[in-house]
Amino acid sequence: MKGDGGENVIDVYYELDISLPDDVVGRGEEVKVYCNLTENGNPLSGVEITLFDVQEDEIIGVNVTNSEGYTEFSYFYNETNVAGPHTIVAYCEYSRNETLLYLKGQSLIELEKKDKAYWGDY
Repeated sequence: MKGDGGENVIDVYYELDISLPDDVVGRGEEVKVYCNLTENGNPLSGVEITLFDVQEDEIIGVNVTNSEGYTEFSYFYNETNVAGPHTIVAYCEYSRNETLLYLKGQSLIELEKKDKAYWGDY
């Protein structure tokens, strides 16, 4: 392919795949996330991938892709993490992708006791 100035132009396409073996997990269960980075369909090694949980506003970890373009993250949620949907984002300098994970469990709700409660017309 030729550019405007007659030079050769190569189109580069990066793809960052993110996958979860289990998209519903409970607190205390191991969460595994797999990422694969490719450049024009070929593995891209030695690239830092950051994994981020949007709901927790927290970086889960940073790993480097291996010779096959893969990296793996493993982590746990505990009782302080919010139950419900969690958007998990994987990103690097070349690409970004996200997936959805659902954290099972109860969320703590604190109630305040009042001395008297009235219902209806008094």
